[in-house]
Amino acid sequence: LEQPKKNVQFNANAMMSLRLEYFFRSKKYNEIDKLSKISTKPIPYTDYVKGDYSHTKYMQYLIYYLENTNSNTIAELLKPISIKEIQIGDVFFQKGNIKSHAVMVIDLAKDKNGNNIFILAQSYYPSQDIHILSNPSNDLISPWYIAKEGILLTPEWRFLSSDLMRFK
Repeated sequence: LEQPKKNVQFNANAMMSLRLEYFFRSKKYNEIDKLSKISTKPIPYTDYVKGDYSHTKYMQYLIYYLENTNSNTIAELLKPISIKEIQIGDVFFQKGNIKSHAVMVIDLAKDKNGNNIFILAQSYYPSQDIHILSNPSNDLISPWYIAKEGILLTPEWRFLSSDLMRFK
């Protein structure tokens, strides 16, 4: 995943970057268009690129989109779910007045005890490459986390299981 040259791929925006990239590579351009149905009303992808589905044009759109969204608008695309329903692509998301943060579930498996375990990815501020998180609470299974009710500690952030969201 190529990081935009501008300082736009950070915190919750990085989750949008991953989602947009997935849809672009899958040629699901109509799914990218659906991500413009938020209060800031960014131009839909297919209108923006006008038939030019090159990676260069996509990167221009990615920067445009991330410049025209924020944690409040990203929250409009999410709905809360139970930790028992966790899937790849789900997001732990906290919207704050000053700081917001999000991490994305990028892999999911079962451990030897039948527990759902998952790997998280994030970016941070200032804009940086998206990276896999270690699990500071359990070195024996790191980078995996166990899906359970309660507190989820990442190296820089504290989430609750109730912060788990899925894109609508």
